[in-house]
Amino acid sequence: QGASEGAHVDTWLQEARQHFGEGRLQECIASNLEVAKWAGQNPGVAKTVWQKVAGAHLNAAFALKLAGDFAEAITQAEEGMRLLQQHFSQHKRWVAHALVLRGECRLEIARRSPDQRQAMVQAAEEDLNQAIHLHVTADGPDHPDLVGPLILLGMVKLETNTADAKKMLADALRIAVQTCAEEDKWPAEAGIALRRYAEALEMEEDLGSAIPFAEKALDVFEKVVGPGDALVAEALIHVGALRVRAGWPAEAQPHLQRALAICGGKLEVENQLTQECVKWIMECDSEPRAQIAISPHALV
Repeated sequence: QGASEGAHVDTWLQEARQHFGEGRLQECIASNLEVAKWAGQNPGVAKTVWQKVAGAHLNAAFALKLAGDFAEAITQAEEGMRLLQQHFSQHKRWVAHALVLRGECRLEIARRSPDQRQAMVQAAEEDLNQAIHLHVTADGPDHPDLVGPLILLGMVKLETNTADAKKMLADALRIAVQTCAEEDKWPAEAGIALRRYAEALEMEEDLGSAIPFAEKALDVFEKVVGPGDALVAEALIHVGALRVRAGWPAEAQPHLQRALAICGGKLEVENQLTQECVKWIMECDSEPRAQIAISPHALV
């Protein structure tokens, strides 16, 4: 009976992929968890398809992360890792991917739960460092899979060591664009690295250097996701806020007005982004600030 039920694994996985592709996260999670449930009830047969079972756990973890159930996502990622680590030498990359996933979820919990913040950030940092080490040993220091964990670790380091953060973000950007001869084809990850690099400079109060990086991030996002996306609105607000703080409110206004127009058409981001945008538009009319020279930097 276990063997015949094993044939259902491919069906459940196919259903999960279809649900995910059509945006049905809960159904996707349920189909993947059917595989996990079957494996628990049929451990002998499950050993013959352990890779599919591990994949179901990791796919469920990814969908759970998107659905905002970070604690359960961590549980599923750890179940997938447990299986992968039994065959570690052949599956370092997948263990690294699982570590990044768990690290992301820990950072999300840290952001939402002040009482767990310190422990979760520390654990996430350990996950990301281990993932980076595994990717480097498996594929070398310039592999595209390093971009995600480098950006995440750079974001963590922003709170404690901006020099380390800038180095990691610079490495992420370098790797993200190394196969793109034309800037017009830079991936979204390049924009994220640029945005975070600008934030590192901002934390060092180097607003004049931060602005060109924030503007380049905006340029990348507009090309990748289109001019009306919420990601573009966030980048516009970031550029506008930097320019206001640097004493250039007239130059900030067009960015902030564009962001406001995008927010007005996006109900799901209206509360958060619109309020941030309006705040900086009002700042444009406040007491003039001393102008800081904007220094164009060579891209990292």
